[in-house]
Amino acid sequence: MKQLKLGIVGLGRISQIWIRALSGTEGMHVQAVCDIDPGKTSNFQTLNAYDSVDKMLQAEKDLDAVIVATSTKTHFDIGRLILESGNNLVMEKPTACDMGSFEHLARLARDRSLILYNALHFSFSDELLWYIEHENYLEQQLGEQKAFISTFSDPYLGDAGISKENEGLVGSWFDSGPNALSVLAKIFGEIEVTYSFLGKEGFQVENLASHILLDAKANSRNRLFGSIMTTWSSGVNRKLSNVVYERGFVEIDHTLQSVSIIEPGRAVNVIYKHDGERLLTHYIGMVRDLLEKINECTDNVDSARVVYKQLFRAIDLNRRITDARK
Repeated sequence: MKQLKLGIVGLGRISQIWIRALSGTEGMHVQAVCDIDPGKTSNFQTLNAYDSVDKMLQAEKDLDAVIVATSTKTHFDIGRLILESGNNLVMEKPTACDMGSFEHLARLARDRSLILYNALHFSFSDELLWYIEHENYLEQQLGEQKAFISTFSDPYLGDAGISKENEGLVGSWFDSGPNALSVLAKIFGEIEVTYSFLGKEGFQVENLASHILLDAKANSRNRLFGSIMTTWSSGVNRKLSNVVYERGFVEIDHTLQSVSIIEPGRAVNVIYKHDGERLLTHYIGMVRDLLEKINECTDNVDSARVVYKQLFRAIDLNRRITDARK
């Protein structure tokens, strides 16, 4: 089997997960790394290390793809540079900061017959894949799907404020919105944001919390409604995607990596539990999908477009609602 050679730009926490997932996947290996901080590249003495994207692209002529895991606002410029150099691009979420920039990268990749792979890791969570595989069984037990509630909380606001690293994530909705939306898109396919509130409260990020209302189509039959809430100020790391049925609801717990049935008057029934390392499990699944996509010369732009269209629709709706109140 041909070994695919990859480069990584940005050597923060997420790139470490990428490297671990790639090292455990046959057929792929990291050849080059890049970061503007020499203290980070010095940790990779067995790899080709660079302090600028330009230097890496000029020196590494045989990369099969370049992964970008830098701060959100740098994604578009770095991604464009990589595609213009003739390399396949793997972009951490969110791929860009607006829909026009996303489409620009997608068009750039298409026109050059390159791959743009959008790294939406939550759609590879083990508990979500188990739920989807058993969706018909759960409907037989609980009746039709009626609604959904997603909550994504991260403890990024501390006594000292928000760290520089987390500031690079731009805000709660930019960071967690793609995760929540990719889960819902995988379950329902069709989703649409109908209302959004993005709260800031004076902090140095785009938004600290969000409350998003959506509708979706369940099993191509009944349309149902639900919400996404994201926050950095709860002090906890808790991520849930709950689906409400006629006779109870299913709790997809992304933090505990479990699926539970909750019915009125009955004890909580944990019907599935995964014990692996959460983020690593996501990225191993995503790396396997990436390997398949590169070997087949295909991308995931269409499925990512569903997610990003609603991510930026929420931002646009919030702006319009805010302007109307002035």
